[in-house]
Formats: sequence, C-alpha cells, structure tokens
Amino acid sequence: MNVRTKLLAPSPTLLGNLKFRWQLLISFLFISLAIIALTDAAYQVSMRGRILQQNTETLDYVVEQTTHNIETRLQYYKRLSLFLTSDQSFLRSVQNEDPAARQTGFQSIQSDFSALMSSNVASLANLMVYSANPNLVKDGKITFGLDERTRREMDGPLRLDADNSIWRPTWKDDRGQKVFSLFSRLPGSDPSVESLLELRIYETDLFGLISKGSPSYRIYVLSDGGGVMSSTDRTLLGKSVGDLSGPERPFVQMKDGVEHRTIGGVLYAAAKGTTDNGWSVIGVVGLSGLIEQELRDVNRSILLFSLVAVVLALLLTLFFSSRLNRRMMLLNKKIQYIRLGEFDRDIVIPGKDEFSMLSKAMDATRTNLKLLVSEIKEEAEQRQKAEMNALRSQINAHFIFNTLSGIRRMVTNREMEGVKEAIDALATFFRISLSDKGDSITVAREIEHLTSYIDLQKRRYDDDILIDLEVREETLGLRTVRLVLQPMVENAIFHGRRSDGRKLRITVRTEIRGDRLAMEVEDDGAGIPPERLADIRRGEIRSERGGGYGIANVERRIRLVAGDPYGIEMDSQEGRGTRMTIWQPLRSDG
Repeated sequence: MNVRTKLLAPSPTLLGNLKFRWQLLISFLFISLAIIALTDAAYQVSMRGRILQQNTETLDYVVEQTTHNIETRLQYYKRLSLFLTSDQSFLRSVQNEDPAARQTGFQSIQSDFSALMSSNVASLANLMVYSANPNLVKDGKITFGLDERTRREMDGPLRLDADNSIWRPTWKDDRGQKVFSLFSRLPGSDPSVESLLELRIYETDLFGLISKGSPSYRIYVLSDGGGVMSSTDRTLLGKSVGDLSGPERPFVQMKDGVEHRTIGGVLYAAAKGTTDNGWSVIGVVGLSGLIEQELRDVNRSILLFSLVAVVLALLLTLFFSSRLNRRMMLLNKKIQYIRLGEFDRDIVIPGKDEFSMLSKAMDATRTNLKLLVSEIKEEAEQRQKAEMNALRSQINAHFIFNTLSGIRRMVTNREMEGVKEAIDALATFFRISLSDKGDSITVAREIEHLTSYIDLQKRRYDDDILIDLEVREETLGLRTVRLVLQPMVENAIFHGRRSDGRKLRITVRTEIRGDRLAMEVEDDGAGIPPERLADIRRGEIRSERGGGYGIANVERRIRLVAGDPYGIEMDSQEGRGTRMTIWQPLRSDG
C-alpha cells in the first residue's frame, strides 16, 4: 500500500503546481497525440461515406451540366430548322410550282444553306431537302427526291411529334464521318410538293460536351428511341441499348438521379438526366478504386497537417482563445440583435482594439438602421394610402357628362319622376364612389353602387342592354375592394355592344369558390380581339373614350389590398362574348 502511495502522489502534485496555461498545454498535448493515433483508423470509417458522396455528387453535377448543355444544343439545332421552315422565301423556293423558276429556286436554296453552313461549320455536316415537287432541281447533294420509302419511314414519327420533327440516330455517312440528323416537315397542304428538311450534324458536336469530365467517367447520350447518339466509348456509337454490355447496362432503365450498385465486386455510381425531348445522359464511374486511392492520399496529408496544427494550436490557444472567443461572442450577439431587428438592445465591448472599434461602428449603424426602418415603414404606409386614394378617385368625366345631359333632357321634357330617380341613383353612385372610409366595402354596398350605375345607364341605352344580377346571399356580408364591378360592367357595355343592333345581355355573379370570393361579369356581346384584350390588360384602352377606371386600374387596386395572387381573369372570344372574373380573398365584414 505504501509503495502505491509513493508512485501516485507526485503526479497530481506536479500537475497541480503548474499554472493553468501549462496544465492546458500538457493536457492538450496528450489529447492531441491520442487523436492523431486514432485519426487514421477513425478516418477509414468516417471519411469513406464522405468521399463516396463527394464523388457521387461530382458525377451527378457533371451529368446534370452535360444534360443542360446537350439540351441547349438540341434547342439550337431546332431553332436552325425552324428558321428555315418558317422562312417564306425558302418555302417558296422548295414548293415552287413554276417550271421556269426551277433554277432560280434551287440557287436560292443553295444560298440559304451556304449561309447557315458557313456560320455553323463546326456543327453542321450538311443541309438537305427531300421533296416530291417535280419543279425542284434535284442535284443529289443538297436536294433529293422524296421517295415512297423515305416518306413511309418518316411519316409516322413526324405525325406523332408535336414539333413536327424527329431525330435520326448516329451513323457513319458516305465520308466516314459520325453524324446524326434532325428531320423536319416543311409546312404545306399540297401532297404533290411534300418536303422534308434534314440537318445533318457532326456527332463530335455532342462529344465535345461529354468529354470535359474526369477521364474515369463513362458518359452515354441515348436518344428517346434507345440509340447511342454519343459516348466516351467510341465503339458504341450508333448501337442500341441492347448492345451495351459494360457496367452501364443495368443503369439504362434507372430514373433521373443517382444510383449505386455493386457489379462484379466493384462499387459503381451512376447518374442520369433527361432532356425535354426525351434524350438521356447517363454517367457511370467505378468508385472502389477511387475511394481507396483518395483515402491513402488524404491519410498522409491529414497526418502531416494534424502534427503541424497541434504544434501551432499549442502555441496559440492559451494566448488568444480565451480573450478573443469571449469578445467574439459578444460581438456576434450584438450582430444577432441587429439581424433580428432588436435595435434597442445593446452590448458594450470595452477596450480600444478592433473589436471595440467595430462595436462602436455597429452602434452607429444600429441607430441609423432603426431610424431608416421607421422612416421606410412610415413612407410605405403613406405611399400606399396615397396610391389607393389616387386610383380610387378616377371618376369617369364622360359618364358624368352623359348622365347630367340625360337629367337635363328629362327636366326639359318635364319627366320629374325620372329626374328624381336619376338624381337619387347619381347620389348613391357618388356617395359610395367618393367615400374615404377605407379601401374596402361589403359586397352588398358594391352591388348597391353597381345598381345605381345600371339604373343610370339604362336611361341612356333604354332597352338595348339587359343586365341580370345573380348574387349569392352568403356573399353579401363579405368584403371586397371598393368599386370593382362598375368598371367591369362599363367595359362590357363599351366593348360588347354589337353592330347588328341585337340586345346586349350582361350577367353579374358573386359566389364563393373554394377559399376565394369570385365576382364575375359575363356578356354575350361582340367579344374583344386578342390584341385589344392585351391592351386592356395593360391599361392602354379604357372605357368611354379614355376616361374611367380601366381594367388595369381595378387589378392594381386589388393587388395593393389583397396581394399578387389575386386579381382579374379575362376570357373573350370574338362574336361570342367576354367573361371577366375578379378573384379576392374571403374577408368577413368587421
């Protein structure tokens, strides 16, 4: 027992007599040595998954980027084809019906093709036209006859494709060059001049996009028909998916994304992307060898850096960590207060070092931000209020003039009862229009305002206009942005009246649809042409010869109050009528 006491007593005494920084230094040294001793073994377990993930993510990124690049190239090829198939001069040359203009049309085609070839010399192998038109010169180089076999071969796929174009898989042309083609049908209803346009493209244009990754990556570009359009394995070009025999074959049917499989004792990762036209890009890499090599390389590096880091940390930890960490935490807390908008909370960092200087600068910034936020909030509230008042106060001067003229006519004719009713309706119209009590009213008040407007308009148009109100009772207590129905009805009257004198019927509906209030104005009038409808949406055409609220005005006010998800949905067909639906959130009165 005495021997054991002699052996253990000096150790705590010696360590206990040392200053704290030396106790920390010795403790840190032993801990560091233990960590270094365990690092290599622990790394094999902890880092293997990270290396696997890193390599997989890199492969996935390469495939994703390659898919995007190929998609961009395919779209470019389609734009080249569309450029020709939509060029009226080119179509007239191909579908020429004048035998005397055969040579002129052929020369025009040559000129068009030459211009495109010269600007895409690295991509395009050739441009060709296959045509059944007997008046088109067939030189066997750029123009060919459209035989029955080619027509049958292309007709079915072209008929099924929405873009009226199809891709032909990679093959070797008569010059031994690897190419693939884009076939497009030229527009035209006459079967006697049916024509196809072929863009023959170098396969190397795709290969240049897939050969930029790591040499260990195997990249395959497959068409929607299962043909190998391009590949880092040059022996597979032009083959079908069924001809693949390497580790890539099990991954052909995988969904877009990443998969891992062990094949023949080797772990493989595969990533797949799909273009909009159905082409697939598959990348495959063997991970087993890569992981082991990276582990060996990183193990050597981590050991060296660990030793260096331990030495530096021992020298610097005691000197800097305590003070810097404490002041850094104070500064971070000050930043968090500012980030959270708690401008009234303050932390004082004493001293004259950089931390103190930064703290004082942040105090000044905090004060300025507090004032700025307050000013911005106040300014935004004032601006929104002013904008709503301005939008709401646009009264249709032409409508008022017509109404007053009608009242004057009734006074002249001594229609005193009509004068009284018209003045009452006009008073109701102005009372609701000019009231400044909030931006919204109940649906009931909005219908009352609309009814006064309808009464005034009927006095002007007599029985030329029939207006039906289909108002659901459950909507009357809901709130709506002020003055939205009257501009819609005004628009229906202004744009919907028919030139044939037939009566115009306008139906106004209010109902709850899902979680939204729907207010609909539908007419059976003349309808609005698409270009004029677009002008109305932009606010460039307003009712009553330039006055009035305008549809854009109404939508702007709705979005100021309710937000961007709400507004006006417009649907119009010439000769059949127009329907405008106003969408607003459900808001109860009060």
